[in-house]
Amino acid sequence: MTVNATIPTKYLKAVAPFIAKNDYREYLCGVHLAPGRLEASDGPRALRILSDQILSDSDVVLSWGTVTAMLRSARKEQEIVIASGTYCGVSMLTLEGKYPDIDRLLPEPGGPGKVGHYNPELLLGFFLAAKALGIRFGYHRLYQRGSEGALVTFPGCPEVRGIVMPWD
Repeated sequence: MTVNATIPTKYLKAVAPFIAKNDYREYLCGVHLAPGRLEASDGPRALRILSDQILSDSDVVLSWGTVTAMLRSARKEQEIVIASGTYCGVSMLTLEGKYPDIDRLLPEPGGPGKVGHYNPELLLGFFLAAKALGIRFGYHRLYQRGSEGALVTFPGCPEVRGIVMPWD
């Protein structure tokens, strides 16, 4: 499939830690790119970015290898422009399958406010996303919901939301 897209580099860096690796659900082993939307999930956590700066003429899942190759090539560039399915000589490998609807999973801020137990390794991905977004000290807000998934938001970035499932 030929893809034409423009993605801010900081957004691609932010979702990269959430890409599943070696998952039997191949569609999770990449980043879902759609017009105005960029998202990734490894199962117990997910990150979704909605922005007018994300331009795409297709609804595709870019493979993990493609995303890492693009980020290595991008260096300090502000945005990644994919033309005719290539970026800096990197051909886009897209994955088959329907990407899950992350909007359905994301809870509203607030909620029960029950304390939950969360895997620190999973929370590290949100710290890395905050750093990629330019948020000082990797700060993010965690709305705990007990045995339900916790909503993760980032100050100054209302377009970015995540969810992490509890350890219980």
